[in-house]
Amino acid sequence: MRWPMIAIYDGKMAQASKEEINRTLSELKGYGINTIHVYLALWRPDPARYDGTKLKPGWEADEGKVASSRYFLEKAHKLDIEVHVPFTPLSTSYPSQIPLGSDVFCRDLYGRLDWKWACPNNPDVRERARAFVEELFSIYEIDGVILDFIRFREMAVGTNKYNICFCPHCHAKAEQLGYDLGRLRAGVRRFVEYLYNLPRKDLERFLSSPMGPGDFLLDFSFRFPEVLKWLHFRCESIAEVVGEFYNVVKEVSGGRGALGANTYEPLGGSSYLVGQDYRSLVPYLDYFEPMVYYRDMILHPLGSVVSILARNPEVREEEVLRAYYRIFHLGEYEKPSTVGEILSAGGFPAGIVYAACRKVREMVGPDVRVCALLYTSKDAPHYNHWVEAEVSTRVDADFIVECVRMVKEAGLFSIGYFTYQSTPKEWLRAAVQAWRGE
Repeated sequence: MRWPMIAIYDGKMAQASKEEINRTLSELKGYGINTIHVYLALWRPDPARYDGTKLKPGWEADEGKVASSRYFLEKAHKLDIEVHVPFTPLSTSYPSQIPLGSDVFCRDLYGRLDWKWACPNNPDVRERARAFVEELFSIYEIDGVILDFIRFREMAVGTNKYNICFCPHCHAKAEQLGYDLGRLRAGVRRFVEYLYNLPRKDLERFLSSPMGPGDFLLDFSFRFPEVLKWLHFRCESIAEVVGEFYNVVKEVSGGRGALGANTYEPLGGSSYLVGQDYRSLVPYLDYFEPMVYYRDMILHPLGSVVSILARNPEVREEEVLRAYYRIFHLGEYEKPSTVGEILSAGGFPAGIVYAACRKVREMVGPDVRVCALLYTSKDAPHYNHWVEAEVSTRVDADFIVECVRMVKEAGLFSIGYFTYQSTPKEWLRAAVQAWRGE
């Protein structure tokens, strides 16, 4: 595995024409890219590999695109560029499409199905994913797999997706791990009702605490012990799944294949809220790739702020935002006082990237491989499905250069860019030059 890693994401460059593949790889080699995260064409599956699961492969193979993907791998390796394939084992809307069915989907706190998310504790989902990875290594000479969406759904997207999963598979797994999910569910529901009717006095106490969030959270842990146990259960579930993938990758690749994972950044506990505990994942990953996307670090949690304000007229917008800043350790930054200002400004300064990178390094220790994945796309944020306002973007070449500088200052030696297709060439060139110190 190449380390330090200088990586870039792309959707389908491996399925282009030979001329386009040659041009793109030559360009990326010139930028110093040594690892590409790219989807390869789906092949004609071997049904026998999926005997252990009722979720059979249902995709159509395009032999021409498979040939293009093999050509891409050959040319990349000749240029000493590694290829790690993104794999989304839990999302039903990505290339390895999980067959739809009510038994597959996660169920939220109120029993509603999440129509795009498969439960990581579903044995059929796990077995199908393992078979897919085995087949991937048998079809293509790849260097590694990077797990994407290897988590539970975000907790911070409003009440509709706030709490998953409570399906029968989770109940069975919880019992196996020593948890009573029925009791935890009652406690989590009590917490959700508390949060969306947040008493003004509790908010004021949090804001006035000289100890910062610490003493308030200690009190919280005693008032809602089921929530912390439930978060532990989710983290154990994800760690177990990742451990299974690690064993499969090492076995089918003869030990040479690398396993990485796109992870949520840990500011404000975001990674814990989706079931990703960095410390428990360390034994199973060759490298972490935290998504230190400025837009996600701001706009994902902001969904909860908006939801709370919409349902609780007792609290003021300014107070909720002050609490939000405190939780996310944003004290040193100039802070907008309204949600509208945050959205119109496109978030916060690049310093939040530094804070996230430093936090990751503190959690995993000095020797674990970490590659910071920056959002370099020109595409505007698209979170209006829960935030009903125009969202600006602050990304340009200067902002990307500043983010690169923050990654370096945080002491990380590997960096990735998302994505090749949507990043203007001048932006990518500026990022590469900043990373090289030119």
